[in-house]
Amino acid sequence: MINLGFLQFSPVYKDPDTNLDRIVILLQGCGDAIMVLPELCLTGYDLDKQGFSYLGEDLSTSNRLEFIASLCKELNLKIVLGFAERDGDNLYNSAAFVTPQGIKHVYRKAHLFHKEKGIFDRGDTGFHVIVDGGVSYGILLCYDWAFPEAARTLAFKGAEVILHPANLVLPYGQRAMRTRSLENRVFSVTANRVGTEGDLIFTGRSQIVDVSGDILASFDTEEEGAQVVKINPQDAMDKWLTKQTCETDGNNLFNDRRPDLYK
Repeated sequence: MINLGFLQFSPVYKDPDTNLDRIVILLQGCGDAIMVLPELCLTGYDLDKQGFSYLGEDLSTSNRLEFIASLCKELNLKIVLGFAERDGDNLYNSAAFVTPQGIKHVYRKAHLFHKEKGIFDRGDTGFHVIVDGGVSYGILLCYDWAFPEAARTLAFKGAEVILHPANLVLPYGQRAMRTRSLENRVFSVTANRVGTEGDLIFTGRSQIVDVSGDILASFDTEEEGAQVVKINPQDAMDKWLTKQTCETDGNNLFNDRRPDLYK
């Protein structure tokens, strides 16, 4: 069993240090858990390329990401958060999996949404599974929800839990992630933000979903704070949708695939 949670809040626009202070306050009492924070939660969302470049984090020199690692150590947490990543002349919409020992994995967003296409470079990391404490995790970012291939790739690679930092403005993402969980029989955590920036209204409704697509915990469209639930990741190893009673019946979501017809 592990403790799995999300943090939902409204980041202050262009003020990473104030946002870090807010994160520290909201994470109090969430110890011994893996916590998912929203996409671009250090900077806000509605910046231009210059703004993200200025406020972005270089993995080799980022004091803020070092601070997140120290916070993990202090509070006995593992944190997955979205941030703008600078890498030379490239700029990525990224998510980091941070432990008390430091950054364990960085995922760069594969599917850029709307104005992001003119700001960020397309992610080049692919979809990889992170094994930590005997549990296998995968990361998606926001609009990745719309591509079943992304979650399915992680599930095929053994992911038991999909960690999903988001800045959702469309009403579909949370519903779709319930389907991603059900069709792959994996847990998922969507950490969305709330508030507004310009004409953008963020939809909140962060959630933790089990392998049957049922919601274990959620917030409303304006609530700020954290929630943590206990799950058994081993439930995600069972891909049977209907149980097998003999050699010729039952439905296994992976075994019943027909890739010969999908080409």
